[in-house]
Amino acid sequence: MSTPHCARGPTLCSKCREAAKVENYALVRIYREPGMVTRPVMEIIENGKKSHCEFDVIKVFKDNIEVKDYAKKNSIKIVS
Repeated sequence: MSTPHCARGPTLCSKCREAAKVENYALVRIYREPGMVTRPVMEIIENGKKSHCEFDVIKVFKDNIEVKDYAKKNSIKIVS
């Protein structure tokens, strides 16, 4: 995923457009219910059902090896 710059996204923000050109691995916190804070949104497909959820980027990783090491050390399940 590309790391968002702000909640406006690449359509409205030039910094987000630049950030969208770089893909990386990220640990994200997903909010299933909308909150009172402006956050970026991603589409999630679970069991064939699409939903749009707000999220926060918790940590960005350099590569897949760093992702796997962090997940193993912190008992996190990797999903794609």
